Amino acid sequence: MSSPHDTASDPPASDPPAPMFLVPTAMERDRLQSAFAASAAVTASDSQFAVPTIRLCGFGIAASAAMTMHHLHQHRASHLILAGIAGSLAAECEIGSAYWFSHVISDGIGVGEGASFESAAAMGWKQLDEVTSVNEPATESSAGSSIGRGINDCIELNIPNAARYRVTPNGRSLALVTGCAGASDPEMAAMRIRRAKRMLTLPPTARVDAGDTPIIAAEDMEGFGVAIACRIMNVRLSIVRGISNRAGDRNHAGWQIETAMAAVANEIANHCITTRSPRPSKSDAT
Repeated sequence: MSSPHDTASDPPASDPPAPMFLVPTAMERDRLQSAFAASAAVTASDSQFAVPTIRLCGFGIAASAAMTMHHLHQHRASHLILAGIAGSLAAECEIGSAYWFSHVISDGIGVGEGASFESAAAMGWKQLDEVTSVNEPATESSAGSSIGRGINDCIELNIPNAARYRVTPNGRSLALVTGCAGASDPEMAAMRIRRAKRMLTLPPTARVDAGDTPIIAAEDMEGFGVAIACRIMNVRLSIVRGISNRAGDRNHAGWQIETAMAAVANEIANHCITTRSPRPSKSDAT
């Protein structure tokens, strides 16, 4: 991958590049760092997991896209993990648990609002027309790649192999919906589900397998912005979100943010523990 990089903090040559970790807000970063410190998967004596540097991508779809591009220009990465809290849109996403998502869908970019809303894809438009990835020179073969075809309202994500069993008990994958605003009540949440389901039926989306249509599972406000930046930079993206509340529930007194972020920390530690070489044993240090 050829682009300007800040190599001062790159891992040793013998290790594969570690994923870059982003969260939207300082609150989520602080909760995640505290959760790592308390995680049994991290503190175990035989753990190979090194607590990562956690960077901020900002709140909302615009800031997250811009800051992700900034971080990817400044630091070497071939895989990015976006973490944080989300609101549940389906029974499959339980409050206090964390989940990896197979797709992220844009909701709110198009024409109209409420029941009259039409997405970009419904009108035959793309979020981004044909473009060559910053890290991949134009070739005849790149014309058929996902970035060469442009970007629509649904982007496929990477789920770490070890985490695939955590998708759902019946094997269905989960889709995350990114809105410009979070659902303000259950009615808005239900409308968001209906619109997202329609987007999955509009070609070409992300070539969703008809036999594995994702469950519209949760909402956030950054995932799609981060996903666009990663597609442009030819970087794999995984999204893991802890469910803090039901989408549309604005009573923060009932939100389970700490529990949700602890679940995120455990998911990352359990499924990304090979991103650093093993810690030296006491005998190695003597």
